[in-house]
Amino acid sequence: IAFVEARAGLGGAAPTATQAVLDQQSKQLAADDQWLQAAVRQLEQANALLSDEVRKILT
Repeated sequence: IAFVEARAGLGGAAPTATQAVLDQQSKQLAADDQWLQAAVRQLEQANALLSDEVRKILT
């Protein structure tokens, strides 16, 4: 952020716009992380179910 604030002149990065992009990307990252955690849980559940079914067949 200090880099952006130091270059607030013409043609430089706009601190307000840069902060808005950072805020949006932080929100998107949090949403993506939640999605990933849910997907991992679903895959773990599916793997457990598959293991149970295979165990039933083999015993």
